[in-house]
Amino acid sequence: MTNMSEGEKLRTEHRDICGQLNIDAATEEQSWNSFQDTQKTYNLDVDQLHWLCCSLFITCRKKVTPTVGNTNSVLHGNCVSMTRLLRLCKINLNEFFKKINQWMEMTSQPEDCRNAISSLQHNFIVTMSIYQKYRDMFPSMFVAPCEEEQRRGKKSKPQPCTSGQLNKFCWKLFICAKSEYPDQNGDLVKSYNMLLCCLDLVYANVIAEGRTDLVNPAFEGLPKDFISQGVIPPEPVCIIEHIKEDNCSSVIMDMRETIWKSTIQQFCQTNVLRGNSETLMELITVANFEFNLKSLDTTYNTFILSYGEFDESIALEQKTPEGPLLVKSELPLSGTPERIPLYQQTPLNGRTRHVSNDLMISNAGEGHGSFKELLRMCPQDLSQILRERVAAMREKFVRYMHDQKWSRQAIASRWEKIQTLYYRLLEFIIRAEVKRTKVNMVKELCCEDMFNQTLLVCSAEIVTFAHNLQQNFPCILKVFDMPPFIFYRIIELVMMHHNDLLSREITKHLDIIENQCIESLCWQSNSPLWRAMENIGYRAPIPNGSVSKRKPGNASLNLFFRKYYATAALRLKHLCAHLNLSSRAMVEIWTIFEHSVVNSSKELIRDRHLDQMVMCSIYLYARIKRDTRTFADVMKAYRTLPQSYSHVYRSVFISRKSHGDEERGDIIRFYNTVYITEMQSVATQFGNEEGRSLMLSPLPKTTNRCLLQSPKKVDNRISLYLTPMDKSNELKESPNAITIQFCHSPAK
Repeated sequence: MTNMSEGEKLRTEHRDICGQLNIDAATEEQSWNSFQDTQKTYNLDVDQLHWLCCSLFITCRKKVTPTVGNTNSVLHGNCVSMTRLLRLCKINLNEFFKKINQWMEMTSQPEDCRNAISSLQHNFIVTMSIYQKYRDMFPSMFVAPCEEEQRRGKKSKPQPCTSGQLNKFCWKLFICAKSEYPDQNGDLVKSYNMLLCCLDLVYANVIAEGRTDLVNPAFEGLPKDFISQGVIPPEPVCIIEHIKEDNCSSVIMDMRETIWKSTIQQFCQTNVLRGNSETLMELITVANFEFNLKSLDTTYNTFILSYGEFDESIALEQKTPEGPLLVKSELPLSGTPERIPLYQQTPLNGRTRHVSNDLMISNAGEGHGSFKELLRMCPQDLSQILRERVAAMREKFVRYMHDQKWSRQAIASRWEKIQTLYYRLLEFIIRAEVKRTKVNMVKELCCEDMFNQTLLVCSAEIVTFAHNLQQNFPCILKVFDMPPFIFYRIIELVMMHHNDLLSREITKHLDIIENQCIESLCWQSNSPLWRAMENIGYRAPIPNGSVSKRKPGNASLNLFFRKYYATAALRLKHLCAHLNLSSRAMVEIWTIFEHSVVNSSKELIRDRHLDQMVMCSIYLYARIKRDTRTFADVMKAYRTLPQSYSHVYRSVFISRKSHGDEERGDIIRFYNTVYITEMQSVATQFGNEEGRSLMLSPLPKTTNRCLLQSPKKVDNRISLYLTPMDKSNELKESPNAITIQFCHSPAK
C-alpha cells in the first residue's frame, strides 16, 4: 500500500472519530493541519492514531464555548468527552499522558496548556491512588460486589439495590461531591477524607434501611445486634473512628459536619439526590435508589464535559486492567500526591512534602506565643501594623481565589496556614538578625513593608506547594502582584532561618524558584530590574568587581548579579565538562558570556533565559575556534543539566511585532538572527591573533549555600552544631578523639 493510501486511510479514520464526537468542521481541520505540520518535523509513523488523538485533544482544549444565559461565562474544551476520545483512538490513559507531554514539547504549547495537562495528569494519579484505597475498604465494610448480578428488564418494578450497585453508587457519590470543588481535585488528603465521609454516609444509610444482606458481619463498626436481631439504632451511625487512619479523626469529623454535609444537602435541594435533606438518610431506599444513581451519572457527565476532566468513574472498570482505556498505573506516586496540610499524616501522604506540625499550636491571627514575647522587646505596639498589612494581603488572596471558584471554607483554611507560617518565619528571621547584629531590630523588620510582603508571598508559595494545588510558580506572584525581582530576595533568608520548619523537598523547591527568578523571570520587559539598570546606564555590574567601587544604592542590583553570575558559572562549568572543553576554553567562553551581559545591547538579554546566553556563548566560541562541535552537541550537553527544559532552546524570544505579539523560534534561529549580530565585535576581537587582543575574565567564585547556613543545629533539644571545616586552619586532633569517616565504620 502506498504512502498516499495510508494517509487517506488515516484521514478517513480521523473524520470518523470527529463525527462520532460531534466535533465541528473547523476544529477537525485545525487538528489535522496541526498533525501534518508536526509530522513534517518529527517522525510520527508509529502510533499515528495516538498522535492524532493528542492533536485533537489539544485543539479541542483551546476552543472556548459561551454558556447559555451568562455572557461572562465560558466553557473550555469544546464539550468533547476525553474518555470517548481515548476509547475511539484506542489509547489508554497512561500511554496518552506520555504521548501528550511529548506532543506539547514538539508543538511548543504555551505554559497555561502545559499546566492544564499537568493538573489533569496529577488528578488522574490522585484518583487512582484513592480508588486503590476504596477498592480495599468497600469489601471490609460491605458484602463484596458479585461478578455477575441479575439484570432486570426496563419495566420491572424497583428492587432493593445489590452490593454491586451500592459499590457504583458510593464511588459516584464521592466523585460527584468532589467535583463540586474542582480547584481541590488534586488534593490527595482532602479527597481521601471526603471518601471516608462518603463511606460513612452510605454505611449509615444501609444500617438505617436494615439491609443486613449488604453489610460485612466482620466489620468492627457494625452496630450491636444488627445482624442477629435486626436492631436499627435510633440515630444514624458514625463509623469514622473505625475507618480513619492514625489520629486525624477530628479533621475528618470537621469535614463531615461542614463541607460534606452542606454538599449533600445541596444535592438534595437541587434534586440531584432524593432523600431526607436534614438527616441525609433515605438515599438508598427502593423508591429513591435508582433515581439517585442515574442522577449522579447525569450530574457528573455534565461536569466532565464542562471542565474537560477525565471520567473518574472508569476506575470501576479497573477489574479488567487490560482494557483499552485503563491499565495498571505505571506512573510514580512519590512527589505527586497532596503535599499534606499542617496536620497529622496518614499512610496516603506518608511520603509527601510537609511543613512541621508544630505550626498548628499557634494562633494564626496573632502569631505564636514566643513571637508575642519578641514584640514586647519594642516599646511601640507593632501588632496593629502587622495585622493591617496581613489584612491587605489577605484581601488580594481572597479576591483572586474567589475568581478561581474556590469555596469560602477552602480560602479561609488556606489563608490560615499561610498566615501561621508567615508569623513563624518572621519570628525566626528577627531572632537571627538580632543575634547576628547585636541590635534590637524588631521594629525595623516589622515595619519594613516590602520585606514583610515578600515574606507573606513566600509563605503562600510554600503552602501552595505543600498542598500541591497545581498553581505552579510564578502564579502566586500574580495573586499578589509581586515582581520576581523584588520577591527573589526573601528566599535566601527563609532558607537560612527556617529552623528545620520546612522539609528538604520544600527548601529544594525554594531553590528552584529562586533560580527561575534569576535566570528568566527578572529579565522580562516589565521587570523593575530594567529601571535599576537604567540608573547605571544599562551596564550590568561586572562579576569580579571590587566592593569599594560599587556605587551606594546599588546593593540590590549587585546582589542580583552576584547570584546571576554564580548560576551562569555553575552551568557553564557543567556544559564545558560534558563537552570536554579545557579550562582555557572555559575562561574564554566565560569572557564571551560576560560581554553579552555587561557590554552588549540591553535588548540581547531582555525577555531571554540565562541558559540561552550560555549555550550561544559556547557555540560562538566553537565557531571562532573552528571547533567541530555543533549546536546539537551543545543542546545535548544542556539536556544533562538537572534543571534543563526543552522550551528553553525550542521557544526563544526573537522580536516583538508591532501589534504586541511575540515572534519566537528555536535557539539556532535566535543565534543567527539576533545573537551573532549583537556579538560581532567580540567575535572579531577573538579572531585577531588567536584572541590575545581581548582581556579574559576569570570565572566568579561560587559559594555553597550550606556554608551560608552554618553552623547548623542538629536538633533543637541538644546544643550540637555542624559546620564545614576550614582546612587552611585545621586544628590538631586530640589523641583520645573518636573519628568518624562516612565511608568507613566508626573507629577510634
